[in-house]
Amino acid sequence: MNNKTFKLVLITAIFALSFFLRFYKLESIPNGFRDDETSIGYNAYSILQTGKDEHNVPYPQNFKAFGEYKLPGYIYASVLPIKIFGLNAFGIRFIAALSGFLTVVVVFFLTKTLLFYIKEENKEYKFSYEYLPIIVSFLIAINPWSLSFSRQALEVTLANFFILCGILFFIRGIRKTKFFYIFLSIIFLAVSMYTYNIARLFVPLLGLALLVIFKKDFFKFPKINYLFSLILMVLCALPFIIGALNHGGVDSTLGTLIFTSAKVQAPLQEFRSYFVNLPGPLSKIFFNYYFLTLWQYINNFFSHLATSFYFITGSEQGGTTLGMTGQWYIFELPFVIWGTVWLLKTRSITSKIIFLWILLLVAVSSLTREAPQTTRTFFLTFPVTMLSGIGFYVFVNKILLLKNKRIRYLSFVLTFIIIFYYILFYFASYYVRFPIYYARYWKSADRDASYYIKDHQSEYEKIIIDRSSDFSYTGLLVYLYYPPSDFQENAIWSLDDSEGFTHPVSFGKFEIRQLDWKKDIKIPNTLILTTLDKNPKETGILKTIYYPTRPVVINSGQEIVRFPFTDTAYIFIETPKTGK
Repeated sequence: MNNKTFKLVLITAIFALSFFLRFYKLESIPNGFRDDETSIGYNAYSILQTGKDEHNVPYPQNFKAFGEYKLPGYIYASVLPIKIFGLNAFGIRFIAALSGFLTVVVVFFLTKTLLFYIKEENKEYKFSYEYLPIIVSFLIAINPWSLSFSRQALEVTLANFFILCGILFFIRGIRKTKFFYIFLSIIFLAVSMYTYNIARLFVPLLGLALLVIFKKDFFKFPKINYLFSLILMVLCALPFIIGALNHGGVDSTLGTLIFTSAKVQAPLQEFRSYFVNLPGPLSKIFFNYYFLTLWQYINNFFSHLATSFYFITGSEQGGTTLGMTGQWYIFELPFVIWGTVWLLKTRSITSKIIFLWILLLVAVSSLTREAPQTTRTFFLTFPVTMLSGIGFYVFVNKILLLKNKRIRYLSFVLTFIIIFYYILFYFASYYVRFPIYYARYWKSADRDASYYIKDHQSEYEKIIIDRSSDFSYTGLLVYLYYPPSDFQENAIWSLDDSEGFTHPVSFGKFEIRQLDWKKDIKIPNTLILTTLDKNPKETGILKTIYYPTRPVVINSGQEIVRFPFTDTAYIFIETPKTGK
């Protein structure tokens, strides 16, 4: 087998592995639905069936949802998969899984394109850096961040794919002097801005950085091309500008920016309150709104250096990582450092792109609360993984240069064992432990509760859902295949809260509200969903919904105790039938 065929076999195997890891048991891992997923899915289903969203707005640009306005990219992209596969986990997550898989493909070609601008390879190295695209693609294929995000309906996964395509076409257009690629780049980058909020700030800055880096090559094209590209950019940006100026476009980001988020400003104002009565200008100069907000921004910026978050524990929420592994494997940390040093030494166009990519993303993400936050920093996956791939390439070459064969072989064996174990540990954690341990976070019990309602709803005149139970109304709509036209016409919504958002109070025979047991228990022919702690002792339980049984291991002194445990999720209570 020659070298070309060998590389072709390797990259084909990596693409196949990437596809398998993202689509394997996609309908059941994660086990359940988060509210954002069911909101996206039902709105896509509503568009498919009626051309309107759940709020009866025809083909909206901004979809009103839980505490935010969702951008349209993922929702409209999901219409066709839901039509083909149905309103289920596979159909709703299909776009994320597909874009996650295609991202691995694009990363291969993007890395290959970027290597063109690294002028010289170390002549002493025995392992050619032509293998770098394969290495980086493999690391993206098995990356915990990319993998977990590809298996849930997240807009950022699709936006990341669009951005990578846009950058690839831009650089290809510059390199091959074909302005058609530049047109494609503008389209892909523009679409990313209609898919995820951070892209609306990050993409223009990254695009401007690329123009500066390639300014000599870019301005070699005929002038007529610039006119066409300007017209295309205006056409792409016009709906964005109009949407950003309306109520939904503005409110989609107000709650997350540190300048306008009450969650961020409240503690800053509390701190300032201690100094408002100080004599002289000290308080006004150092403890005013602008100074404290800048202080918060700087803190956010440097919080992105959190090694533990990226390489050890990750997020503990269960939505992105497992609380036991980082966004990258811990064995990649030395490779990232090594790759950073190596790429900086090249002083190449590639190094400028990679490091500006990271710097701009961190600068933009720091404008938001809760930094670093997994979805808002997801665009780091490619540049940092490329650094990891470069570091691995340098590491392998250093081993190959060792003169002692035994040490060389031992180094490779130990490296393989360490890498293999960490990858195996993650896969075992994600595909086996994760669906059970994080079932509560993913609301897996909402599915069983919804199916029980579906089977018995005809037996009751009214179904009351306790709002404090945290049962998802969009999950119910999805599991019941609730007709969007009926929901649009019959749903009664609560008044807007302080942030301008609302929730359905009732639709059809369903009511979602706080329970009043003295009155509700007397309503005949009614099914009530609540939680065990809200149930009056004298009221009998009709049906109990449980989370999956999980093993619990605790210590009692120096003794380790193991036992199975099953959490109660919801209970159903029925009121007396009419005439009884």
